[in-house]
Amino acid sequence: MVGLPYQDYRSVMDTVEYGGELLRRFGENGTLLPMIAPLAPFVDPGCRLFEEAERFGYRLFARTLREHRQAMLMPTWKQRLNYETSWMSRDEIVRATYDGALRLIELKAAHGLLDGEEADEIRAHIRMAVALEWRIENADVIDGSLREDIFRLNRMDLLCQKHELQWPVKGLKLKLPNILKLLFGR
Repeated sequence: MVGLPYQDYRSVMDTVEYGGELLRRFGENGTLLPMIAPLAPFVDPGCRLFEEAERFGYRLFARTLREHRQAMLMPTWKQRLNYETSWMSRDEIVRATYDGALRLIELKAAHGLLDGEEADEIRAHIRMAVALEWRIENADVIDGSLREDIFRLNRMDLLCQKHELQWPVKGLKLKLPNILKLLFGR
């Protein structure tokens, strides 16, 4: 997760490298799929972190429903992000997310979790997103061409493949007695 208290760019990259170490030790069979993504787009309204943002080192940009709605209409996810921390600005959160994802793609490919073509495709999507972000921020107006590029890129899997977000358990393999033991400590 990118955007946590005390986290800076270096610690994000260290987390990605730790993911690589875990892959080296335990992930060769594909059961371990590390992923890096921002705490986005919002710190959840009503949670303790939202209610006591300053105490935890967060600066919130949206507090009301109207402000959150307005943020969701912004053209980039950086502009929709409703927070930054004392340790990372929104720009740094975005940079750490993209750089961390690019490095994680390298590590997954090196450990056989992505083939070269998949890795190249995800890297290309990330690079397109970075370039599009720059174009949006430097555009005087979002014209039809830019709007088309935004919608096309928003339909792509950027940081990982969709299958990586799916729970690998098939069928009912969870045992209710074990879950109850975990919940009630017996």
